[in-house]
Amino acid sequence: AEEVRDDQLQLLMEIPRVMEDEDCNIHSGIPTGSIQVPIFMRRLRKMLTTKSEQSFSKLQKALLFEAKKGRNVQYNDLFEEDEDGNQGDFCELLRAQHLEEIIAFDKKLVDSITDAANKEGVTALSISTLRDVLQQADPDKSRADINLYLARGANCTIQEVVEKET
Repeated sequence: AEEVRDDQLQLLMEIPRVMEDEDCNIHSGIPTGSIQVPIFMRRLRKMLTTKSEQSFSKLQKALLFEAKKGRNVQYNDLFEEDEDGNQGDFCELLRAQHLEEIIAFDKKLVDSITDAANKEGVTALSISTLRDVLQQADPDKSRADINLYLARGANCTIQEVVEKET
């Protein structure tokens, strides 16, 4: 639960930074705090490559609402909290989608591990089989990241993971 919260916070801090970089690129190095909705969405798609079309459609609707039907959105304002600590519709939707995606990925991973164990007729899988399952579940994940996940799951060091695999 804490990792999910930290991951969400990191995402919510990264988006304004990316949008400010885009804003600077558009305006000769000077951020205006405002970016056109289509540009915002294009950059968001580049950041969130695993998000579905349906999720992007919902985000765009929330973004247009936040932009008050204008052409531009004040990207920093999207992530501001009101006096009660609440954030706007776009930010809350992004958080909710993020959590749903984590839960769905977790289920997919557990199902894949269970399927692999059933296929092999075992109750414990080898490190190399687990690596294959992780790579199939998330093909964009680097070997270093997968090593880290395997080490956490096996309660050992990354070096021990590498040694157990050979």
